[in-house]
Order: sequence, then C-alpha cells, then structure tokens
Amino acid sequence: SIILAMLLVVCFVTGAVAEDRLKWSGAYRARAWYKDNNSDYDSDDNSDRQYYIDQRFRIQMSIGIAEGISGVIRMDLAEVTWGLNTTGSRNWARPDGSSDTNDAAFQLDRTYVRIDKEMFTLSVGQQFMALGKSMIWDSNQFGANLRIKTPVDLYFQYAKVDENDSRADESFNMSEDVDFFGGQAIYKQETWSAGIHAAMINDNTNVDDSPYVFGIQGDATFGALMLQGEAD
Repeated sequence: SIILAMLLVVCFVTGAVAEDRLKWSGAYRARAWYKDNNSDYDSDDNSDRQYYIDQRFRIQMSIGIAEGISGVIRMDLAEVTWGLNTTGSRNWARPDGSSDTNDAAFQLDRTYVRIDKEMFTLSVGQQFMALGKSMIWDSNQFGANLRIKTPVDLYFQYAKVDENDSRADESFNMSEDVDFFGGQAIYKQETWSAGIHAAMINDNTNVDDSPYVFGIQGDATFGALMLQGEAD
C-alpha cells in the first residue's frame, strides 16, 4: 500500500479584541493525496488507485466572560474533497468521500465553558478529552473535565457517550445511557513526568458492554529528544 500526501497549512492568530474579551485563531489546510493499493496489495489491480485534494478551514474563538472564565467555540468550514458532490448542490462531501448537507459544510466540534482558577481548572461542554498519552481515550465528547492543581495533579473526566436516542432511561425500551468515567494522577518534574490512570464505560443498554482499563504513563526529555510511553 502506497500513500503519498502533500500538505499545505496556513495558520493565523489575531490579538485580543475588546479589552481582551475576544481572541480568535484559525488555520486553513489543503492536502493532495495519491494512494496506490489502497484496499489490497495487488499491484496489477488499479481499481483502488486514488488521486484527490481535500481541505479544511478551521476557526476558534475564546470569549472572556469574567476573570478566569471563558467560553470556547471551534468550527470547521467546508471540510471537503475538491469537486466531489458540490456542483449545483449544497451537499458537501467530507474528505472520506461520504456526504452530508450540514456536517461537512459547517461543523461545530467544540463548544464549552472553561473555568481556570488557582487551585483547579474545570471545563464543561463539547470538548476534546484524553487520558494517558491518548492511547485509550482520545476524542471530542460532551462532558466535564476537572483538573485539581496539587503537587500531584489530579484529573477527573465524565462524558455522555450515548443518550441512546431517548431522554427516557427505561431498560424495557432499550433507551438506557452509555457513560464514560475516567481519572488520572500525574507527577511532573522539569525533565520528566509519571502517572497512573483508570477509566470505564458504563453501558446500561441491553448489550451491557462495560469495559474498564488501568494504566501507567510517563515521559522524559534528554536534550532535544523526548520519549513518551504508556502501558494499559
């Protein structure tokens, strides 16, 4: 399988506006792809050969509400493959080739409020969440993320993974929720850090699939070299 990509990224950042209450930044990304043997390893079969260009225009705004409190909004505009399902239609195409009237043309992927105080940081809403070195948990979710600032930093996470298409929580109609719970403790020094983490998904549907995980993590810097590791 051969995959070649050319990447163009243009980033922009503005200064503060209106007494430091509004800050915004963004980036434009364009990628040119060449893929051969994309779905198999048969070099004589060219049916899976692909050439295309995709793009994404991303904007993020941070709105100061009060001292240490801000609201964050991040949106992606026209995340599309050039020339795919766009002519004469509002139906934009995602880079993976699928299409949707709303999601690809305009996506709000982060909308949350952040409270940053001396002893803790709390963010609530649709946001990026990760545990450890992002091996077991790494996605945008609706939930809450709490960091308690102590010599050993403590992190607690909750996310609503699935409301199961109903606000009702009755097992007989298979509408129970799926929730994520996680936490980690990290000790940091100037050139290294180490920590432990644990997480579980509480699946109350009829499937009742509730995995859990424990792990350790760490990183160290040796001059210009950084090493990171995680074991779960």
